[in-house]
Amino acid sequence: MRWRTVRLGELVEIIKGKKPSVVADFPSVEAPAPYVTIEAFEFGKPVQYASVDDNGVTVRNGDVVIVWDGARFGMVGNAIEGVLGSTLAVLRPKECSLNADFLRYFLTTKNQELQCSKRGSGIPHLDPITVKNLPIPLPPLDEQRRIVEILDQADRLRKLRCQADAIAERILPALFYKMFGDPVRNEKNLRKKKLGDLIKVKSGEPVAVKNLNPTDGYPVYGGNGINGYHTQYMFDDPVVVIGRVGVYCGAIYYSKPKSWVTDNALYVSEKSDELLDTYLVEALRIANLNQYAGRAGQPLISGSRIYPIEILVPPIDDQRRFSRQVQQLEENVANKTESRERLEKLFDVLLHRAFTGELTKRWREEQREA
Repeated sequence: MRWRTVRLGELVEIIKGKKPSVVADFPSVEAPAPYVTIEAFEFGKPVQYASVDDNGVTVRNGDVVIVWDGARFGMVGNAIEGVLGSTLAVLRPKECSLNADFLRYFLTTKNQELQCSKRGSGIPHLDPITVKNLPIPLPPLDEQRRIVEILDQADRLRKLRCQADAIAERILPALFYKMFGDPVRNEKNLRKKKLGDLIKVKSGEPVAVKNLNPTDGYPVYGGNGINGYHTQYMFDDPVVVIGRVGVYCGAIYYSKPKSWVTDNALYVSEKSDELLDTYLVEALRIANLNQYAGRAGQPLISGSRIYPIEILVPPIDDQRRFSRQVQQLEENVANKTESRERLEKLFDVLLHRAFTGELTKRWREEQREA
């Protein structure tokens, strides 16, 4: 059985968000509605509130929203109810023959294709012509619902695994506080030094999105961790990576050997012998560097902003003991990561099969026999 294929632009209306006249950190009479920005879109809750203007764009819970402008362009998900920001767009089915969640899952499979067709030499944008011309397979509505049910089940498994991993990750900060105490109160009277006296940071090097592979090659780190893989690498050994710009600025990663760091991140280029890498990574996470970011436009971290920050410098033997315990935790996490990766691969396979008709082949046969 072959499904008919339709241009996406024939099935959906694409409505770009607009910047509201009033934006506030808390709800008020002037700004009563949740402001649906990239941050709210990603985390599922508002971080700011907006005015409801006559020419504004409001979205409902469950609307299909896509990031239209900026580093995360092409990312797709469900909206929360509120006023849509100017870097996002909502895609609303024009007719009842298209299930919204079926549309969302379909667009998830097209992320790399959309990123490769970007517009703009500065801030990247989605190309509206490419989006509208995407050919989308259109099975009957009841089959679309069945596909969504299967993918939702697989997605729930992924999220449960991620929740378990998040709990495991909270063990590490607890271990840090147990061994070294609170860096602000410094109840253990450890030495403190400014970051600028301990490390130097540099910005990474840009790499074109079209040169990234989703699975093969050397890992490429940006502000949000691994963005993809490349045929080349900048560093033989692991480096400490700091998100430089955007939502994830101040996020800390310890890279794998043979990696690349993009210009959306900083890396530690020099480090005092007083610090072990494992200790430094956790000390930077505890320091919450995001709070020191510039807020004029996109959140931004730089060396000059973080160098004045003081961190604890425990005796090197204590850092070694901490590192050994971290290694044991990471071995445990590695096993969980392997489980998560298996679930991710399963989900990717299901996504591929969903839009070729393979996923619901048996279901169709059962429907014919019924």
